[in-house]
Amino acid sequence: MASFFNIKSHKRFDYKPRFYSEEKERIEDLKKRINEQELSDSEREKRIREAFHSNRPILKKKGTLSYKWLLIYLFILILLLLFIFR
Repeated sequence: MASFFNIKSHKRFDYKPRFYSEEKERIEDLKKRINEQELSDSEREKRIREAFHSNRPILKKKGTLSYKWLLIYLFILILLLLFIFR
């Protein structure tokens, strides 16, 4: 009769989700390298230029995409105006 009223407690889990961020890992690696070695001015300048040039194609691509959409919208607008005033 005692086992009939024996109620088990719920189980608890220690689940901690882990996320992988490539950008965060890259930044942490750079911080470690900077702390390990003192950089000269020319080395810092070189790294800044490399970082700027690596991000530059992304900025250029965004600009070309907006330019393409502008041309498409202008073309559609011209077609609509020709259709209306004809």
